[in-house]
Amino acid sequence: MSFPNVRRALVARARAHGRGLHVRYFESAPIRVSRRSHQRPGEQEPSVTDQAAPISTSEAAAPAEPSLSSRVGMGLVLMGGLSVLSKVMSLAAQVVLTSRLTKVEWALGGLAISIAAFPAVLQNAGLSSVLVHRQRGFRVWSGGAASLGMLLGVVACLAIIGVGAVAAPAYGSPELVGLMVFVGTTVIVNSAGVVPTARLQIDLRYGTIAKIGLLANLSLNLLSVSMALYGLGPYACVAPQVVSGIVNVALLWRHSHAPLSFVVKPRVWKFLLGDASAIIITNLMWAVANFGDNVMVSIFASKEALGVYYFAYALSFQIVQIIAGNAQPVLMPALAKLSHDPPRQVQAFMRGARLLAALLFPFLAALASFCPEVLHLVYTDKWNDAIPIIRVLCLGMGMYMLSSMTIGSLVTAQGRFRTTMVFSIFNAVEFLTMVGLGAYLGGVIGVAIGVAVHHWFAGTIAIWLGISRGGFKLKDIPGLYIAPILACCAAMLAAYAIKLGLARVHAHTLVVLGVGGPAEFAAYALALRLIAPETARQARAQIVDIVRKVSGRFSRA
Repeated sequence: MSFPNVRRALVARARAHGRGLHVRYFESAPIRVSRRSHQRPGEQEPSVTDQAAPISTSEAAAPAEPSLSSRVGMGLVLMGGLSVLSKVMSLAAQVVLTSRLTKVEWALGGLAISIAAFPAVLQNAGLSSVLVHRQRGFRVWSGGAASLGMLLGVVACLAIIGVGAVAAPAYGSPELVGLMVFVGTTVIVNSAGVVPTARLQIDLRYGTIAKIGLLANLSLNLLSVSMALYGLGPYACVAPQVVSGIVNVALLWRHSHAPLSFVVKPRVWKFLLGDASAIIITNLMWAVANFGDNVMVSIFASKEALGVYYFAYALSFQIVQIIAGNAQPVLMPALAKLSHDPPRQVQAFMRGARLLAALLFPFLAALASFCPEVLHLVYTDKWNDAIPIIRVLCLGMGMYMLSSMTIGSLVTAQGRFRTTMVFSIFNAVEFLTMVGLGAYLGGVIGVAIGVAVHHWFAGTIAIWLGISRGGFKLKDIPGLYIAPILACCAAMLAAYAIKLGLARVHAHTLVVLGVGGPAEFAAYALALRLIAPETARQARAQIVDIVRKVSGRFSRA
């Protein structure tokens, strides 16, 4: 049968089964047949040929798939719920680890992870993002991306072990070498997941990604807790990551159905590295801003002080992740749909940021108010030195969330990747300046103050970079957080008065938390309703909507 007759037969079959999408495709797209499944890439990018496949009876009879927006929406809701569950599990595991490990052991685990973050940027070169961007040629690019990912993973592993060998005598901690070996091995394992991760993202299988991440995190937390209870010290922080990575990669390959190919293609590597170079630079700068404070504390303070700071930062950061950790993947696709209308896009972002600030700030205020009671209840007096550090960090974590959301969702949706890279360089330099000055003048508490000041200074610039495209100015930025901050101040005063009253009758810590915590949230809700009634109404509607969705899923289950 000739090619025109093939097309007519396929069109007739598609019309008979009501497959409108296939009808449009077969009527408009030329049919090309190639004897080779992969075109050899030269200096020009490989072209990808779409081949029409016959429609089977079972495929024609299948029900219509949900729309793109429906699949994304359902996937993000599932990802959000499972991500919160995963972060709660991580917080519970962290409680056990910090209870069993000494401050020095906790510091060594944190230092190993912090130092390894810089060479690990090579492994996290954004190859999955490049494959998603080039998804029409996935089969052409996937083999080269898999082999390049493994090569970068091996290079990063060797660099991590080398850095550990140099850092161990410098810090007087020979254990760092063994810890770095485990971290480097984890990097190689994770490198094998580049291709299946991209395949699942291309197929919009967000639920599968979330479930795999939950299982991997569960194995990580169970092994970490078991090793800590067994008395393996700082190895409980890093060794389980190898097993968790193996579980994660195995499940990704099992469920993605991606072609298992690790073909060495230097010509493909050239194009992939060209796309990933800016991502590597950006990720390196973010690594400096995310882990540079731990390195500064290790230089200017003792190991115990580093353990205290690492504990305080991890606790305050977990609160942000639990409440607002999924803001970026939810906002970015929605904002990208408005890229043709910058004023409307920025207005939508401002509404979302204002709402998220209203939801997050009271939790940070509650942590600052009741961290002495929480730490005493869980750890007795072991981590009391972290109380002032937690309170200072809480002052900056809200702005950290707003600025991260701006760069990760709004600026990315605007397609301003060069702006993101330039800002990441400025952000890293300014961060090291603030933190280094704080460490030199005030030790650990000085580092915390430097981090908080950095979040407000660099965060303001980040938000301005994002909203300026929509005609907004610097004077519009305080509108995002003024109302929640004023409401938090009123709520914290109410909580302080309640704590003073309960202290006079020598109330138990559980009573203080059980009475003071709900009272502070109630006072915050009342104050926010008086100061910004529209924001309070939106926050209440969002909470009610979340409760309804969760209860609906449980009732269907």
